Amino acid sequence: MAARPGHVDTAKANLVLEPDSILLKTLMPAELPVQRFPSTVGRRRRDSEPDLPGIDFLIADRAPYRLSRRHFAIKRLGTKFVVMDDASKLCTKVNGITIGPFERSNVTQLVAGSNTIHAGGADSPYSFRVTVK
Repeated sequence: MAARPGHVDTAKANLVLEPDSILLKTLMPAELPVQRFPSTVGRRRRDSEPDLPGIDFLIADRAPYRLSRRHFAIKRLGTKFVVMDDASKLCTKVNGITIGPFERSNVTQLVAGSNTIHAGGADSPYSFRVTVK
């Protein structure tokens, strides 16, 4: 049986999170394998803040903050991989679709191949690429 276009066999797939903006290329490695689900991306804590449990990928940010401390998560739902905005204040855009607490949905599906994730609003420098292989 042939796979549907955009369909991902989650049992065989692997995901890689990469920086897709100049700023992120200076803050994180070229590739980070996503090895467990959910995997959460958020802002590194300030000195005055307690650690939040369960953040897999911490990104440095400065005021005015564009990333929430727990901004978005990559999850496996049955045979799909999805990105879920974790009630961030400035939303998340995945492949051009904005998700978040003030949008129609806080979740959208990843497709096989390359996906873009832009976190923190239109003028945010936090753009990621997630490749589903």
